[in-house]
Amino acid sequence: MRFITSQLYPVYRDLKDIISVHLIPFGKARALFDENSQKYEFQCHHGPRECYGNTVQGCAISLYPDTETHLNFINCMESYPRPSESGPKCARRLSLDWKSISKCADGEAGKQILYKNSELTKELQPSLNFVPWINVNKVHSDSIQRRALRDLKSVVCDAHEGRHPKC
Repeated sequence: MRFITSQLYPVYRDLKDIISVHLIPFGKARALFDENSQKYEFQCHHGPRECYGNTVQGCAISLYPDTETHLNFINCMESYPRPSESGPKCARRLSLDWKSISKCADGEAGKQILYKNSELTKELQPSLNFVPWINVNKVHSDSIQRRALRDLKSVVCDAHEGRHPKC
């Protein structure tokens, strides 16, 4: 929550012309697709509300692929003490269609998105063992992780080839 609201969102606002953000709302969850029942099952690190919040955010990313739009929504959600419950008010505040987002999150589409995010999370190299798991230029290291948690802007500026007025 804190990383999104105090690092990622402000840095994106300042440097959106040189930064590409790809969020995978899944974290340390577990996913299973039961071949017999043809159903998805999820266990989230912080319980079912976290799974629901991840699903809402995954649906928002899917329905609103423009980074600025879905990042505004996710930042809004993460600004509240219970992000999983803040979707309706954030959608309303940002003029997004909550009905479509919740229909996705409550249905099969949301489960498929969450499962896809589990697969993307599994593919991370090295494997995720902390949330948020921060990659810069598709690279993760302990050094990048530590620095980005405290000062993402300097990490992005250092990785950028060229000059930027806000770096």
